[in-house]
This record gives sequence, structure tokens and C-alpha cells, in this order.
Amino acid sequence: EPPQRALTPRDMQLAKDAAAQIEPALEQLSVPNPTAQGPLYRGMKVNDAALAELMSEDVLHTATITSSSYNPREALKFAATSKYEPGKYGVVFKVERAERGALMNPDELEVLLPKGGKYQVTDRSRLASGELLVTVRQAGTVTADAAKNIGAMGFVSVPAGGTGAQFAKGL
Repeated sequence: EPPQRALTPRDMQLAKDAAAQIEPALEQLSVPNPTAQGPLYRGMKVNDAALAELMSEDVLHTATITSSSYNPREALKFAATSKYEPGKYGVVFKVERAERGALMNPDELEVLLPKGGKYQVTDRSRLASGELLVTVRQAGTVTADAAKNIGAMGFVSVPAGGTGAQFAKGL
């Protein structure tokens, strides 16, 4: 097992520098409307508070680069919960429309969606396996100020007042 240690200020700077290079590279690799080939899926586990928020919000934003897949089975792997995870709920997002995305891992049919996407919730239902299925369509983008510093990676809800609340961890 690798040794555990806190990140140093140098480590944090290296991470920030690497992140600053990822976004421009992703933009160069991305293609318009990756959902023209079919919907994308993203799976995750959420807690009680996040589930309640997810059920009440109709607009979701991507605060950071967000992983998704053309293969719904990949999403289900990340959404699967067990009796050993009390208070966790599986959620699968079905992205019917995304403005841009970059195919990154052909084995998983992975598509990375850029940060700052604004997604309209169009449907909520339950899968036969019990996970919540949230269907969304991209409805534009949000400014960097609206999408940053809200403590989340992946889909987050942003109420009308403009402050963000985390409901799911992403990458």
C-alpha cells in the first residue's frame, strides 16, 4: 500500500499547473455534438441530502471536466450500491444532448464533457435495478464564475440565487 501523506504546497501547484493544461488540450480534442452518435451515461453514488437536491432541481451544471460513456453498463458500475453502503443511492445520468465532448478511452467508450455545461433535467425515473435515472439535455453553458469554486466535480445543481451546492463527486 502506498504511503499516505498530505499534499504539500508544491504538490498543489503542480496539480494546478497540470489542470491548466488539460482544458485547452481537451478543447482541441473535442468534437461538436457527441450525442449525435447516441446518448451518453454517467453513474455515481449520492447521499441523502444530494438525492433530495437532485430531485428538486431542474437545471444542473458541470463544474469540472466530467466523464461519461456511450455504454450504460459503464455508468451502472459507478452507480452500483450495496447493503454495505447505507445512505448511498445510485444515480445514472442519461445525457441526450451535449454540445461538445472528447472521446478518451475507446475500451469504455468514454467521452469527457467540458466544464461549464448547463443541463436541463427532462425526466426522472427508476431503472429496473433500482437506480435513479436522470435524463438531461445541454441547454448552453455557464460562466466560469458560476461553475467554479462550488466544491464539486461533475454535475452540480445551481439554484436561481446563483450559489452552488454539491450533490455528486465526479472524476
